[in-house]
Amino acid sequence: MKILHIITSLRMGGAEVALLNRLKAMRNDPGVQHKVICFYDGPIAAAIRELGISVVLVRGFVKGYDPLGLWQLFKITHSLKPDIIHTALWAANISGRIVGSILQIPVINELHGNVVHEGWLRNVAERWSLRGASRVVAVSPSVREVYERHIVQALSVRDRSFIAARLVTVPNGIDRAALMARVSTQALSRQVLGLAQSDFVVGAIGRFEKIKSYDVLVHSVVRLCELVPPEQRNRIKLCLVGDGSERAALETLVRQLGLEHHVVFTGYRLDAFNFYPLFDCFALSSQSEGLSIALLEALALGLPVISTNLELQHDAIVPGVNGLLIPVNDVELYAQGLLALYEKQIKKSDDFSPLSHFSFSIDVVTSAYRLMYQQLILRAK
Repeated sequence: MKILHIITSLRMGGAEVALLNRLKAMRNDPGVQHKVICFYDGPIAAAIRELGISVVLVRGFVKGYDPLGLWQLFKITHSLKPDIIHTALWAANISGRIVGSILQIPVINELHGNVVHEGWLRNVAERWSLRGASRVVAVSPSVREVYERHIVQALSVRDRSFIAARLVTVPNGIDRAALMARVSTQALSRQVLGLAQSDFVVGAIGRFEKIKSYDVLVHSVVRLCELVPPEQRNRIKLCLVGDGSERAALETLVRQLGLEHHVVFTGYRLDAFNFYPLFDCFALSSQSEGLSIALLEALALGLPVISTNLELQHDAIVPGVNGLLIPVNDVELYAQGLLALYEKQIKKSDDFSPLSHFSFSIDVVTSAYRLMYQQLILRAK
């Protein structure tokens, strides 16, 4: 069985890490070969190559999915003759459908985020090309619900029925045992980052992009400093692990707000998992998320989570049980949530039970995809 994975980027992000985790879990499957194609290179590519899996970079004149890039993708796919094309992220999903339709290869598309933020032009292309997908896989129930509302419901009745039969949900998962083993053997010290044991450390791991709204998190930390007694303000720290197009703007914002002694930028780290034990809570401030791998890792390691969310319900967080949910862009409520977590730390409260609702196993994910691969290959014969 030959599986060709096509992903838009192998920079640091949830979809990229999800692919890496899945390949780690499936690389020793008997009789299965994995190959990866990406349009934008990044550090995850090196990690995949370390598994003994080849990664090919496809480039076009402008973007990886312009006509030249699409022609290169077609030629490479034709030469590899895969049994399945498995894609992730918008550009790879569209390109994979086109190439798969021409070559008569079953195509599995993964949906990792809120399609509302893709823009109307991308969503037009999404609807136009959907018939090229053999399966469309949402990584969480909320991602599927938004996709059905904004994409599927806009299709003709005939196409709506066609796609509804191919739309499934396979929630993201992680290898918790492997994560705990790595953390226990490679643990970092707070002193490395200039943090004291008595500090209250708010941690965030991810891409510094506009959709992540790290400015909201920074402003919330400013407000938290105002809410705690003056003599305790120096204890408040924010540790930002990652990199991206918004890093310079965030560093400027931190300087303008006089937060230099409260905020630590680590830069991109492939060993980001080592930072979880340094955190007292894990923070997300995005405009929208799919099912964040970093969030699952934080919960798996026992950290309370505070996250913005567009809805009252969340795929992994049960408010008051394993974390807190805050409306998007509400700095005051976010700061109040941080204050509640800070006070719990002061009181050494163990009200939160991060593992009580944790059921996101990589084994469930890989089992679902193995079955999907087999069914589609049998159907194609």
